[in-house]
Amino acid sequence: MFLDNLLNIYKIIAALGFVICIFGFVYHINKRSIKAILFAILGFLLVISIFKISDIIIKRSKFEIKERLNKSVFQKIYFNNNEVESFDLDTIKYSLIMLNFIQGHHSYPLDNCYDLKIVGKFDTVVLRLRPDSEIKDEYWVFYDKYKLTSNNEIGRIRNDVFKKYKK
Repeated sequence: MFLDNLLNIYKIIAALGFVICIFGFVYHINKRSIKAILFAILGFLLVISIFKISDIIIKRSKFEIKERLNKSVFQKIYFNNNEVESFDLDTIKYSLIMLNFIQGHHSYPLDNCYDLKIVGKFDTVVLRLRPDSEIKDEYWVFYDKYKLTSNNEIGRIRNDVFKKYKK
């Protein structure tokens, strides 16, 4: 929640930074003012900072998932409300621990969505997996805890284990 609020505040600051940046450059061109160019640079830095905050939220999401899986406090994993068989747990766990950004290949996530629930002793983490439009064993991973990561992928995994649970 805190990170979502921080991101919203930074979006406003970045919008103001963009205005300051444009104003500073235009004013500098007309008046050749050092202060104007400093304002432009400040505005540009504010705009760039929004990307860093977004990156922090995505890294935090990955860390939270990996931390739960590494501590082995999870008890069960469900894919689309079907309990994952014990011999598939390690494969899925490894895929999620290795969750990475996969270089784009002119594809997109399909509309159908699968829930992956990691049930722990104290809490449950729900990830949304959306299959890739080209590579059949690739899934785009979304994490609904944060607004940013519910709309933007936190990474992609490749795993063919999910085929048998797609019923």
